[in-house]
Amino acid sequence: MTASNHMCRSIWSYPCTPTHTGTWADKHVAVSGTGIGEEFIRGATAHDVAARRAYKGISTKDAVCEVVHGVMRPGDGGVVE
Repeated sequence: MTASNHMCRSIWSYPCTPTHTGTWADKHVAVSGTGIGEEFIRGATAHDVAARRAYKGISTKDAVCEVVHGVMRPGDGGVVE
């Protein structure tokens, strides 16, 4: 309990956890991940897709394929463009 009589809780304790951890948007691409959230946080997956598109000059589809099939483990999730 705090001085204001509120329970101390971690943000992860709330039923509504942060939803933007698997999302990235900039002037070139907007992608969102779906699957195991911790894996998207750990791998900065959506940002990785955007960075590959920007730095390698490849299409969003190719960047998504590289990340989903080359970086993520099977069953971790997917990316929506």
